[in-house]
Amino acid sequence: QIAKDIYMSETTVRRDLKVLQDQNAVQRRYGGAMLISHSHQTSPIDFRIHENLREKHAIADKAIQLIKPGDTVFLDESSTTSCLAERLEPQMRLTVVTYSIRTVMALSRKNITTYCTGGLYNPITTSLQGRSVEDFFAGFNANVAFFSATCVSDDGIISDSAEGNVYSKQTMLKNAQTKVFLCDHSKFGQTSMRTVCRLEDVDWAVTDGDWPEKLRERIKGTL
Repeated sequence: QIAKDIYMSETTVRRDLKVLQDQNAVQRRYGGAMLISHSHQTSPIDFRIHENLREKHAIADKAIQLIKPGDTVFLDESSTTSCLAERLEPQMRLTVVTYSIRTVMALSRKNITTYCTGGLYNPITTSLQGRSVEDFFAGFNANVAFFSATCVSDDGIISDSAEGNVYSKQTMLKNAQTKVFLCDHSKFGQTSMRTVCRLEDVDWAVTDGDWPEKLRERIKGTL
């Protein structure tokens, strides 16, 4: 049925499903495959970048209002932040610090001043991780830091499935004057493996629609 729907051979479909299984994106079964829920696992960035894409673009359109010309900006490795990076332009005269290889490549094509940390390369997130990332961020002071995460629980705990990047996010936030959490509505009411921070710890929280009342009352500023 998959081969028929997407006009590919059954051999190609079986091979691609094997690749997806190796990437922990699907679970293969006799006669088919099922998507794996990733609230406690990190799915490849190439998949996440296409999930809720319209919502992520809406969030990026709001978040860019928090950037002033000449700012030093921290960006994490998340797919939502990647959408924000696409909107940055040379005339904004920004300095960007990130551990996302995808973001570095995108900004380099625009001639935006960009610092990239060192660290161990993670092909699932296409980002760098480890103590050297944290040490690198500790040497900068940013005007604003943008980050996302896998989940935000009903009691305001922001958590992520990528343990190696949690510490990087925490160091970013520690060294930024303004902390901005980007979160589409699909992440509400869920909990993942590692706590990044709490909603009360951020200055702005940006979503694609409206925050639930029980979360909105914990946020200092919303967009």
